[in-house]
Amino acid sequence: DQGTDAFVTIGDEIAYEAMRLLAESGVTAGESGAAGLGGLLALADMPERDRSRIGFGPNTVALVVNTEGATDPANYERHTGVNVAALPQVAARRQAAGVQEL
Repeated sequence: DQGTDAFVTIGDEIAYEAMRLLAESGVTAGESGAAGLGGLLALADMPERDRSRIGFGPNTVALVVNTEGATDPANYERHTGVNVAALPQVAARRQAAGVQEL
């Protein structure tokens, strides 16, 4: 069998929830980057009969790939409470590049 077992679509609020969860774990992810985790959260909230139909259960192993950082810093801060410029890795890059705060 080759192909796809299921597709999941998510709304903005689930993407924002995934962004918050990732931020709490120290992972910076924008809406698109967090969508994989958002899809997994959406699957977890589905009725059990729907999850089992696609083979999603207690022994499922999932890989979530984050493909985007905080590309919209204002939106990222609005939904996570984290100021991107204050993140250690961002601050270190800004300092190495000689960027000075005003």
